[in-house]
Amino acid sequence: MNQNPYTPPESEVKDVPYERAVAQRPRNVVHAVRMLWISLVLSIPLSIREYQDAASEGNATFLLYFILTLYALSVLINLYIHRGSHWARVLLLVFNVLNVLSFLAAMQELLGYPVGDLVCLATSMALDLIALVLVFTRPGALWFRRIQR
Repeated sequence: MNQNPYTPPESEVKDVPYERAVAQRPRNVVHAVRMLWISLVLSIPLSIREYQDAASEGNATFLLYFILTLYALSVLINLYIHRGSHWARVLLLVFNVLNVLSFLAAMQELLGYPVGDLVCLATSMALDLIALVLVFTRPGALWFRRIQR
């Protein structure tokens, strides 16, 4: 035994990796991700309509960047929910809350939209909310839980 207090320890120290609480991706998560992709595709015509309205008023540049940024974030959230990242699930919750609040705030203006746009908007919001429920309830919630063994 060496009495030098500055010698490194002899034992090997490792972090134990985290494992998922469930081995396979639950159907709830698969269905939720599919719903999120469908919702994303359904929202494209609405975004094009908003962009065209803004372009006629001359405010299109900022809106275009904003829409593209939101679509990029939506794609990342969908991919990381599929992979089981908890932060993506929380971000989905935050975006859904903001989406519902903005929908309620703009309700009067939205009623002036064509019926097809309203159907797309309502369907997209419904799919987002159903997907949110699926990833926060069992067995979908277990996909995001990590346990240390």
